[in-house]
Formats: sequence, structure tokens, C-alpha cells
Amino acid sequence: MGKLKVRARLAIVMATALTVAAVAGGVATPTKATAAPPVATGSGGIAPDHGKSAGPTSGAEPVAYKNFLLKGGYVSAGVGLRNRGAGNISLGGIPSGAKVKAAYLYWSVLGATAEPLSYRKGSFAGTGITGTKVGSGASACWPSTTTGYAYRAEVTTKVKGNGNYSLAGFASGVRDGRDPFATAEVPPLTEGASLVVVFEKSTYPETRVVIKNGYTMVQSAPGASTWMSFGFSASNPVGAVKTTFIGGDGQSNATEPPSLVNGIPIAAADWDGTDGPLPRYSAGNLWDTDTVNLVNVVKPGHTGATVRVQGGSDCLAWVAQVLSIGRNGNLDTDGDKLKDGWEANGYDANNDGIVDVNLPAMGASVVHKDLFVEMDYMGAQTTCPCYLPQTADLNRIVAVFAGAPQAKQPRRQGRHPAAPGRRCSPWGGLQPGRRQPGPLRRRPEPGRGPVRRDQGQELLPPARQDLLLHDLGARLRRWFEQR
Repeated sequence: MGKLKVRARLAIVMATALTVAAVAGGVATPTKATAAPPVATGSGGIAPDHGKSAGPTSGAEPVAYKNFLLKGGYVSAGVGLRNRGAGNISLGGIPSGAKVKAAYLYWSVLGATAEPLSYRKGSFAGTGITGTKVGSGASACWPSTTTGYAYRAEVTTKVKGNGNYSLAGFASGVRDGRDPFATAEVPPLTEGASLVVVFEKSTYPETRVVIKNGYTMVQSAPGASTWMSFGFSASNPVGAVKTTFIGGDGQSNATEPPSLVNGIPIAAADWDGTDGPLPRYSAGNLWDTDTVNLVNVVKPGHTGATVRVQGGSDCLAWVAQVLSIGRNGNLDTDGDKLKDGWEANGYDANNDGIVDVNLPAMGASVVHKDLFVEMDYMGAQTTCPCYLPQTADLNRIVAVFAGAPQAKQPRRQGRHPAAPGRRCSPWGGLQPGRRQPGPLRRRPEPGRGPVRRDQGQELLPPARQDLLLHDLGARLRRWFEQR
């Protein structure tokens, strides 16, 4: 880096990590009946409210089924089965070297008040299964049906890892894949199915995995809610948290208030019938397995999370909820000198609840060594371009770190959003950075002594100084090589 000739005045900010991963940070009218317009959104919080609601619901909110405390986590995937009764679940995300601890298949059927045995039947990965009924209630607003049912089957011995898992023989009035929003209903109506897999891996952080299941038909706000207990108080910083919403009858041409976790809207839980297969039906596939990382939703000291699902003009059938949380966010699982809690939720320098360095937005991972390089450009101008670097200059910086004497990690490319007035082509390796007030010397000058760290550090906001190294030129490479 000492030989790097940069046409711009620059400084570099680097997170204190070890190995290189340079990153940034017209629809057919539905045949189903619709509910009344939604009312005001409900509340969340950390205290359990166990499904109490003021609006129309039927059945019961998901209740506790299993919880695990293990080094590992969980993955999930689903598929819509309406008017097919068969399909394939494509499962991914189980890390190499992990062992499957448990696997469960969930599905839901809309049909008659009298429950035939066929609703519980199907095949998974070529083997017949019979599910356990976990709940029932009113049908999700399809006039030809009266009752909705939810089922679970343990399929641990059939799940060996990532891959495609076939489903067949589930109750369905028709099996030709006709669009349910453009044709008459022929019950029974199997909505879809989701696979939840819990895995173990010795190099992963200790994690609580909570699984709850049931059947709740929701058609208004505040809807229904369930309390996901951790069994411990969340650490400071909080470990990685994620959750999965599983259920049926969401469609893209109808709306509902957002689902909530601790009162915070979760946009990724869209309830639009976004599970496969592709192409989807005209208003979605009527089944959702929506997983979202909960960044800064759980706070230190919380002992659980309240998850709420709300209905609107779109009636929903909530079948299961899964949540995982790392037990100790103070650990550095991947050994990159960044705490798990920082990588999962961002770095809060003074515990004021405001994230000062948004590491998850930059692509940080709890189980992958991360190195972040930020290019800041100098200038006194109030508008840019200031002294923006050229693409060739940025590529030289990446080459320096790529050639550093460290064990190689799979490279993960970052994001580089386009900036107004940028004088170089868009490039994906460095975070854009911030304009500094300058001027700042970029190398030692005759008779003025060596460049000192504080000459660059003084431009770094105090809230970032404990996490980031702000330095110039050859000193940065020497710092990296010493580690």
C-alpha cells in the first residue's frame, strides 16, 4: 500500500477484523371472500399477551412445541400446494459439516367441518406420512369450505441436508394446477407446506431455537399474538436473532396491517403467497414461509419476544412460528475481532440505542470472518465531486488486501450504491464512505516528520473510533500484516 499512488486525497477506515471480505454495507379478482377493512395496528412489546385480541379470529395462536439450546440454528423453506396436492421444497442454508438435529413438516387444509383422515395424509421424500393435527378453526374466507386445519409430521430421518424434497398425495379437489383466482373452488384445498430443520455445528454459537404451532384464522387487527420465550435474558450486545412466519392464504391483491415483533413492523413478512413454485398464480401461491433477521428488535435484558399477525381484507391462516437467538452476543464466534452482537445488530458505541456502525447492513456475518474497508474522500467543497477516487485506485487497494498473508476465505462482494456526481464508474468492492472536510496530508512531507495516526483519527467521529482504524497509506498495510 505504501507504493499506491492515488490521484485523490484519501483516508481509509477499516473495521478491526482479520481476513478479507471487502463489502459495503392487473390481477384476476379472487374467488375467496374478503374481510372488513383493517382497523388500527396492534401493539407488541416484550411482555407476553398470549393471543388476546379484539378482532375476529378463530382457532388458537401457535403454542409451544419444541425448543432447543445448541450450537447451531435452523433453516426453513416452503411450497404452495393449492390445486396441486404435490410439489417440491428446495431447502438451503444448512452449513457444510452440520448435522441435522430435527426436521418437521407443516401443512394446512381448508375443507369440511367433519375432518376426513385424508387431510392428515401425504408423502414426503417418497415415504408416506400421517400428520398430527396441531389446530383448527374457521376457514380462511373461501366460501366452499367451513374449517381450516393445520398438521405437523416429524421427518428427521428423511432430511439429510440441503436439496429438493418431494411432496405428493396431499388432499386436493383438483391436481392440475389451475389458477384458484380464475376458476371455481373444488375442496378440499391444501394451502401449502413448510419444512423446518434444526441443525448442529460445533463452530456455531450457542443458540436457542423455539418452535410454536397451531391454527389461527386472522381477519382483522390487532389479530393474534404469541410469546416466544428465550429461557434466558438477552445479552448486551444481543446475539443474532431471526424468525420465520409460516401460514396460508396470503395473496398479493389483498392487504393487511403489518405483522409485528415487539411492536415493530416486519416488512419481510408480506403474506403475499410468495412461496414457490414459479410462475406463481395470478395473486400468489397462497402459502408463505417468510424468514427475517431481526436487527435491533430484541433489546438487552429481554426474555422473549411477542410476535403478532394481523389480518385485513386478506384473511390469513397462521400455522407456525420459529425463532432463534444467540445466547451470548459478546462472543466472537468467527474470530474476526468483531463481537457476534455487533455483526448481528450493529455497533452502539455508548449504549444509547443508536447504531453508530451498521455492520449488518454492510454484510457482516457471525460465522464468517469480515473485513470492511471504507474509502473517505477529502475536500472543503459543500457539493461533490470533491476528490473522488477513480476505479483503478480502488482496485489497487483491494489488490493490497487480497495479497495480504492471511488464510483465504470465500470472497463476498460488497455493495456500492451510485452516488450523484461520482467521477468513477460504479464498483462493488468498497463501501462509498464519507466526504471529509480536509485538507489532510496523504504521505510524509520533507522536513515535517512521519504521518501520525491521530492526523487521520481526528477526522473519525468519536462514536466510531473504538471500532474502526482511521489511517493513511503504508501504516495501514503494516498494521494489517502485523496481524
